[in-house]
Amino acid sequence: YASTSIPSIVGLALVFSKRIHSIYVLRMFNDCIAMLLGYIAIYLFSRRKWRFGSIFYSLSVSVKMNMFLFAPGLFLCLLLGTNVVETVRCISLCAVVQLLLGAPFLLTYPVSYISKAFEFGRVFTYKWTVNYKFLPEEIFVSKELSIGLLILTVLAYALFAHKWITEVRTLLSCVFSLTA
Repeated sequence: YASTSIPSIVGLALVFSKRIHSIYVLRMFNDCIAMLLGYIAIYLFSRRKWRFGSIFYSLSVSVKMNMFLFAPGLFLCLLLGTNVVETVRCISLCAVVQLLLGAPFLLTYPVSYISKAFEFGRVFTYKWTVNYKFLPEEIFVSKELSIGLLILTVLAYALFAHKWITEVRTLLSCVFSLTA
């Protein structure tokens, strides 16, 4: 396995980051727990421990739904790193973890639980933003911005998926032409 090293200056940049300070020092949101579990999952995936990585990834999603944004990349990594059957097993394992953790809520208030988990109509509070402080508050809380960001996210996924599929097709054609 290849190891990576991060220059010390990057660590210093993280320490002095306004966003890191805001999340971990001022408000102690659950981001730190979700990301810790996510980083453990990434480590396990890098060690080809796909099932344990899937469990930790699913745990991270259970802490904070924004970890679900990693799902398309994880899906592609699972397909490339394993096979279709193992990919389905890992995704099923993620679903089982979600169902087990959500069982107490799903059994008592299923509609409320699911509607709050995927609450797309939610508006963020402007005073807590760090990344979008350059926008006026009226724009930040507008429905148009949230829909625009959602559309841009989906377009970015589509662009990267297209690029990935093109590269995989090229790679596969090279492999099969070499074996023929």
